[in-house]
Formats: sequence, structure tokens, C-alpha cells
Amino acid sequence: MLAAKKAFSFFGLKVYEQSVRFSGLVWELSLYGDKQLKLWEMIKTESMALPQLIAYATTFTHDEKKACEFRVARGVCFKLVPLFELGHRKGLFTETNWEVLLEELESLSRKLTNLIAALEESQAKGEE
Repeated sequence: MLAAKKAFSFFGLKVYEQSVRFSGLVWELSLYGDKQLKLWEMIKTESMALPQLIAYATTFTHDEKKACEFRVARGVCFKLVPLFELGHRKGLFTETNWEVLLEELESLSRKLTNLIAALEESQAKGEE
């Protein structure tokens, strides 16, 4: 396992680790019932895409391409908000779970925004 962590640079990213925990939480919550199965599948699919997109972004050497993939990951965060809202209205989440999920999404989105800004700043400095 240690060799794999060295081989994949995204293991050191806090945003990646947080996205994996977030996806795990969503998966865990989905195991507690079969209500609204299609909605659960949509939520799980989108939440599992977050760590995948973050990991994929780290494969690029150019900051512009990395920033683009991080933007896609941030877009997934935005896509999850209405899905969680609908899930909350349909009784898939308790009030507490819903609030925790939205706080996690907000935190992930902020971290991705900061990564994008840092990459854009680095790219702008490189163009000067």
C-alpha cells in the first residue's frame, strides 16, 4: 500500500481524502433503506465521481488542464446540492445527515475553488 501511495500523487491531497470520506458517507447512508432507489443511485454515482475526478486531475502536468478537471469536480459538488435537497424532501436523509452532507459539499467546493485559483495564479505567473 505504501508503494501505491507514492505512485499516485493525489493521495497527499486533503481534498482527495475528504472526497473519499464524503463518498463513503453517502454510500453508508444509502444502505439504510431502499426508498427512492433511482435517486440514491444518482447521488451515489455523482458522489463517487468526486474522488475519481480529483485523482484524474493530478495526472496532468499542465496547470490549465488540472484546473479544468478540478472545475469539473466542483461542478459535481454543485450537481449534488439539488439531489440532496430532493433526497431530504423525500425522507432519504435525517435533518442532521442532510446538514452534514451539505457542509461537506461546501467544504469540498471551497477547497476545489482554492486549488483552481492557485493553479490559475501559477499559470498567470508562468505567462509573464
